Amino acid sequence: MDFFENIKLEKKINLITENFYKNLDSYPSRNELSNFLIETFDFSDIDNIENNSLLEVSQIFVDKVISTKQNIFKNLQSLYPEKEIEIKYLDSLIKEDKISSILNINYDTLFYNDEKIKKLSPFDKDTFAIGKTKLYKPLGELDSIDTCIITSQDLKKLKVLPFYKNYFNSIRYDLKLRTNIICAFDLKDSDFFEILEFIFGDFPNLLKDVYLVTNESITNSKVLDFIKKYNIQILNYESSVFFRKLYNCFNDIEDADDEISEIETPQEIIENSISIIEEEDSNEEVTNTTENLNTISEEISENMENPVALAENSNLDINPIFEDTNKSELISGKKEEIIKTEIENKILESEIITEEVIDIDSPMEDSNREVQFSLFDNIQEEKFNKEEEYIPQDVILENNKFSLETGLEKKYSSLSLNKFPLISTNLPENIVFDDIGIVGNAEMKIGEFSNNCFIRILSNKINNISLLEIKSRDLKLRFSIINNTPETIKVTSDYFYYEIFSTTTLGRAIVVLEMLESLFSEVPMEFAFKNLAGKITLNNISEVVKIKTIHSLFSAAKEENLKVQMDKLENIDNIFYLLNLELLLKDEHFSTWCDYEVDKTYLHSQDKITFKRLHHLDKKSLIEETIVLKSPVSEKDISENKIIGKRKVCTVYLKKLRGEF
Repeated sequence: MDFFENIKLEKKINLITENFYKNLDSYPSRNELSNFLIETFDFSDIDNIENNSLLEVSQIFVDKVISTKQNIFKNLQSLYPEKEIEIKYLDSLIKEDKISSILNINYDTLFYNDEKIKKLSPFDKDTFAIGKTKLYKPLGELDSIDTCIITSQDLKKLKVLPFYKNYFNSIRYDLKLRTNIICAFDLKDSDFFEILEFIFGDFPNLLKDVYLVTNESITNSKVLDFIKKYNIQILNYESSVFFRKLYNCFNDIEDADDEISEIETPQEIIENSISIIEEEDSNEEVTNTTENLNTISEEISENMENPVALAENSNLDINPIFEDTNKSELISGKKEEIIKTEIENKILESEIITEEVIDIDSPMEDSNREVQFSLFDNIQEEKFNKEEEYIPQDVILENNKFSLETGLEKKYSSLSLNKFPLISTNLPENIVFDDIGIVGNAEMKIGEFSNNCFIRILSNKINNISLLEIKSRDLKLRFSIINNTPETIKVTSDYFYYEIFSTTTLGRAIVVLEMLESLFSEVPMEFAFKNLAGKITLNNISEVVKIKTIHSLFSAAKEENLKVQMDKLENIDNIFYLLNLELLLKDEHFSTWCDYEVDKTYLHSQDKITFKRLHHLDKKSLIEETIVLKSPVSEKDISENKIIGKRKVCTVYLKKLRGEF
């Protein structure tokens, strides 16, 4: 499936970049910055330094007292004047709200003056950006040395200090929601891939699809390992061409195919890189093979008009011709294809000509006649084998013969929205609180919302965790605190827990969700108990997105008068997705994409697939979901034992069935 055809289904995408059009804007690449520092400070011991890492170069200079961090900062600062540069198609995509976030691992100031952009660095307190494209700057800025990552030690602090945890969790959350495109970067920059690996984490399956845009050959083993680890697919484009095609795709503008590109899987990338290395050592062999193949094709062309002469020619036996064709894999694909086509055409021409002129009863020597029929036997046998090729089928799979997840389904699973009751937490599993202190009843107020609540303090001495628990009729909240003295309670952002009880009605649940959205958006929560008063301010954009998703679903259910009783829907897997399907029943079908995995015994290449699933809501009704893929199975989808489809465009048809089930 064409990348651009798939991407049209996406409302927004994420960009990950380092150098936007460095040749146009004159900003240096980070690899060039390393060389600049080495030359500036006249450092000769280059063998002991990884000069592809700006952070490592800077750290060694500081450690060896070659320069101070302040001096390095000033030198870098001089290379980054603030200026406005138009990046034509990308600017338009931002204005049209097609870019959800940009992760820029560099110091440049591009997009800073764009009203649609919200700049976010690890040192900013505000990480909220409603209605704007988020511009993540994990290396900070060159405004101040205190807000800029220059050395490898700076990066280590960024990775381990809890203060920056929410910032990187916010980035990770965005990467889980939308397709991610890595573009405009330097393949030699080890810092770029180190930072990306830290952000991506150790769970590649949690990321949405990742594509890497480059027209350069990739031979660096570390980069290849990175690509394989995160199952990254390659788009063979130059960055400016890619953005033009992306813009035209989103705006339904026909794009001239001046550059044909294929998506490469991680395995293909590794194989291609090996081929590149081998090719450098075998240029002479390739040249000789090409010349031999050309000679063979010329001789075939000269002798094809007389098949008997061809068969008698000991230098042109038929079988070796096709063996030599296999050897031509060392030659570019197009040349091989042209030669092969010419050979096949000549064979077909010779068959027609010979059938017209041969007289079986003519006084031809028996040996010549046998050779002649042998030639035609070979040709007929080849044609017969082609006729025996597999005929693609329309295959319907049901009864759990497959695993499948639609794009809409992934929207909820990526947010861990699976079952009622509605619980969200980052507390360690199975934690037990052995010390419980009761504070008492109090009044809780979050913005315009107020409610009576009961407050306790929970402690786990083994893990050194203390929580403030606030419980009301519909809601339970827990936040980590530092409780050094009886008079002082300080809330931290390390741990949280909230639960909306299943007994809560749909209308009250919507109100509770609005209150939680305010709470995690830095609207202060205040409570008072006798002489004790508290004020809590939280900022967690990941939870805001989750809460908004549930709120949108519940609000739509209320508008459609859909009966949602959470206590009767407890422990039903995928309940949020099923409720969304029930809301879509009136439309009967919708377009989306899906990931699927099927045992190889059920399908073949070019088969067209329809999946069927039944979803139980209660004993008297279920939803039949029919998922029809737009394109057939391709060779790239076939692995050793499985057929695995990723991001396949499909149409989902819905029907509600009633009766006793």
